[in-house]
Amino acid sequence: MHPGTGVHIPINSPHWLRNKNNISVTLNVNFQFYDRYWANLYKANYYLRRAGIVPHPPGAHPVSDRIKSTAFTVMQRAKQTVKGHPLIPLEAREQNRRIAALAERL
Repeated sequence: MHPGTGVHIPINSPHWLRNKNNISVTLNVNFQFYDRYWANLYKANYYLRRAGIVPHPPGAHPVSDRIKSTAFTVMQRAKQTVKGHPLIPLEAREQNRRIAALAERL
């Protein structure tokens, strides 16, 4: 790579930069795709309907949409944590193991 180039590294995927004696400056930008927000909103409405509640349709009330989507995301993470499912994808865990093995050899 040379100055001014960039690379995409998936979330939770470790990486290692070897730069000899030079100085490197990196910028990390994280964001959540907007479609995931909508997916979580629809899922939240589904579970609210199953509980006997009639939710407003997506887009009708932006503030309640945000609350429902965020609450669903939090509940998903809590469920994964309680069940013991790791939040790190399998591919990322495998990359972690490979990098740790490489680091041990140095």
